[in-house]
Amino acid sequence: MADGPVIQRASERALRHDFGISDVLQVVSDARQETDVPIILFSYFNPLLQWCQKPDREGGRTSLAGSHVINDALPFGRASDPVGFDFERLVGEAKKAGVDGILVTDLVPEEANQFASALRANDLDMIFLIAPTSTDERLKMVAERASGFIYAVSRAGITGARAEMSAEAEKLVRRIGAFSDLPVAVGFGISTPEHVADVWRYADAAVVGSAIVAEIERGGPSTEVPSRVGEFVRRLLT
Repeated sequence: MADGPVIQRASERALRHDFGISDVLQVVSDARQETDVPIILFSYFNPLLQWCQKPDREGGRTSLAGSHVINDALPFGRASDPVGFDFERLVGEAKKAGVDGILVTDLVPEEANQFASALRANDLDMIFLIAPTSTDERLKMVAERASGFIYAVSRAGITGARAEMSAEAEKLVRRIGAFSDLPVAVGFGISTPEHVADVWRYADAAVVGSAIVAEIERGGPSTEVPSRVGEFVRRLLT
């Protein structure tokens, strides 16, 4: 998908330590004791679907074999039929933990109806991605179905820090502004105070991912990682 090497290694560490959705929600719940800053759950659809699978009559996970397949995110394909998935439970648990919205990077608007309905029922925002390659028709579709804010990918390619920002990002923010009044956050490649200041000229927020994950990776298991990340973020704002 779109993950660069830093995010890929982070995913591998999570798998090695069996750290999943339930653990993430616990972290959110703990953080809510310290802050009221909005929190977005950011994921591919596959981990969410795995967590949402309903038990079959024998108590195991429902097999997806024979389901109507709309892509191959799961071993037997991703099913558009919601019968085998308990989206309401996931969204309810996310709401209880303190999540404010969910961004599913590979869930396109055409396939998001059931999931988006569960979010709306719990007053959570559904965040969608747009890219420089998005047509005006797709921008209009996203504008009609998104809530909270819209995530604008600054360039084609994978995640990861870059020396310079793409000029395409500013053009994309102007384009989506013709269809939506929602705030626009720009991400992919933002890693320096100069990048953040540049994005703030034309967008409402700058998304920093790989650069923060790299700081976590460099810190290893040290208890000083949170303060280290905090200092890094404060430098980005100067």
